[in-house]
Amino acid sequence: KLLAKEENGWKRGIGMAIGAHGNGVFGAHRDTTSLILKLNEDGTATLLTGAHDMGNGSTTAQIMIVAEVLGIQAADIETLEADTDACAWNLGDYASRGVFVEGAAAKQIAEKLAAEVKSEAAEILECSEVILENGMAINAANKEKAVTLSDVAVHYQQVKHKEFTITDTFASPAGMTSYGAHFAEVLVNPTSGEVKVTEFVAIHDVGTVINHMGLEGQLEGGIHMGLGYGISEKMEFDDKGKLTSNSLRRYKMFKSTDMPKITIGFLEEPEQFGPYGAKSIGECATVPAGPAVFNAVCDAMGTSYYSFPVKIK
Repeated sequence: KLLAKEENGWKRGIGMAIGAHGNGVFGAHRDTTSLILKLNEDGTATLLTGAHDMGNGSTTAQIMIVAEVLGIQAADIETLEADTDACAWNLGDYASRGVFVEGAAAKQIAEKLAAEVKSEAAEILECSEVILENGMAINAANKEKAVTLSDVAVHYQQVKHKEFTITDTFASPAGMTSYGAHFAEVLVNPTSGEVKVTEFVAIHDVGTVINHMGLEGQLEGGIHMGLGYGISEKMEFDDKGKLTSNSLRRYKMFKSTDMPKITIGFLEEPEQFGPYGAKSIGECATVPAGPAVFNAVCDAMGTSYYSFPVKIK
């Protein structure tokens, strides 16, 4: 239900913006990720990744993808992250490449390990096709015949004198783009210059969703950043070049009590080159947020402003 255009001295405005951001740096320089993945003799797995999780869930996504391919639980996968003495080379955690590139690398290396495990399990089960499911290697033609992944790993050690360890490099074959559309409703007090964001809606094209809860959190965090960028956060300096907005009290980030009601949604159209059709949310979560709330303020005041953050007075 929309509020009145003007009520109790406050003016209401609605604004929207669309934004886009790439998935990696394909075309600019080598967009590659190398991983090491091994199956342990207890049936668990260890992933050595040059990625480091900055709160965006990129490592969690890799774990979920590996677990899906190997037919085990995500909890059964340990990671060693961003240790340059032990992990293989990774371009870096930027350019919104976490799921699209690093996730694709995880899927590729997991599929190569799964192929070796299936081959060994086929010898044990004396069959031609094996399914990996629930920590088991199962005869596809007779599902009553199965062995655990632990059994397969131990057999590989005892009979072949080998370990299930794969090192592989994935090179991104394409430069995809993620998209988002944001809508904001605000109340503006023309006398005091105060702005309240009352409601916010964000819809994003992310390909296939890998981790729904993670995506929700990342999008909400991006909206929080964008709202501050649009109407409150500013680096201010005095005439000697000293930063004056040098505390959280003065810098004025949005507090939890300042945040509006947020409604979010994802369009799931699988992306050809993404792991299981996935692509990023990353920086695209923030791109339209500031402009959407900025435009809402312009709508409320019936005029245009030209610098961030928008100031009424």
